[in-house]
Amino acid sequence: MPYTHTRQSLILKDIVVDSVPMKRSASYDARKSMLNQCLELAYRHNILDRDRRSRLKGRDSIRFWSLINELRVALWFEAQGLALFFDPPSLGGGKGEFEAFSQRGKLFVEVKTLFGDREMLSKYDLLSRLADYLETGNLPISTIELISCPSDFCEDALGKVFTQISSQLSRSMPAIERGKTKVKKYNNRKGLVIEFELSPGASKVEQIAYGGFIDMDDNLRCKLGMTVKGRECKVQLSTKDIPSIVIICDQGNWSNPIIEGILYGNRVGILGSTGIVRYERKRDGRWDNTYPSRLSAVGIFKSSLDILPSSVDMYLCPNPLYPLPRSLMSNTNIRWWQLDKDKVSITEVSA
Repeated sequence: MPYTHTRQSLILKDIVVDSVPMKRSASYDARKSMLNQCLELAYRHNILDRDRRSRLKGRDSIRFWSLINELRVALWFEAQGLALFFDPPSLGGGKGEFEAFSQRGKLFVEVKTLFGDREMLSKYDLLSRLADYLETGNLPISTIELISCPSDFCEDALGKVFTQISSQLSRSMPAIERGKTKVKKYNNRKGLVIEFELSPGASKVEQIAYGGFIDMDDNLRCKLGMTVKGRECKVQLSTKDIPSIVIICDQGNWSNPIIEGILYGNRVGILGSTGIVRYERKRDGRWDNTYPSRLSAVGIFKSSLDILPSSVDMYLCPNPLYPLPRSLMSNTNIRWWQLDKDKVSITEVSA
């Protein structure tokens, strides 16, 4: 397929294109190499069923990258010297990603990818596609800002909306003096409001913007099976008497204190009667060290274009029902963390 410039999250059809511009070729070659290794693993284990094929071929970037990250994590476990068995049953009738095992033992693995919420991603996707469309029509737009978007906005209406916007902006262009800019607003009866800055001579959309924010803390809590804003979230756990772990694929946005608070509970200081502050952890984390947990560990897999990350932070449950033996893996590029004896500090476990 021919290369086309896009601001949207790249999916398979974008990555396998021909004739990539020189300045982008290195990035695309790295992605192709990574995808080749992931697909080789998928073919080798014969796991490209209908669902996985649809995730590869579809346009949904969340489903696509979730699958690719599952395969990348599987490659990493193989590099740790473990064999894999895919789609093991989980409690409640679901399926995990795979079991990893060797003569030293076995563990159940669930892989989660951190994304923004669906509403935020849909806004970004709308503006990205609109920017691509307007550039194809050679309209000199420098900025696009989404002011409001109805929650029930139907994607089937995009073609009509884009045509209306293009027609409206085209009529405005002759009235703008060269060297000047003009802000134009589009709105329709459905509540979609978008502002454009028209700049004669502009060849590309330089900026897209939208309202809203990503509550990444709640996103991670949900991935770990914690209750979020009254909603019960689930995480896949093994039906067997073996350690269950969750691997979180992250884009590098997380700092240790945030993760530690979500897993072990937030650290708080309490002023005693003697005026001395003592610290403890609130019971608002995924793990309460007074109760055993079926979730034995959580790993943070830092994402990049390379197959194997520079390091994985593996957080151990303070009171696991089935402890994860560190000897199960080769310890290559793993940093192990656990709750210290004081039940407050998070310390790195020596190799």
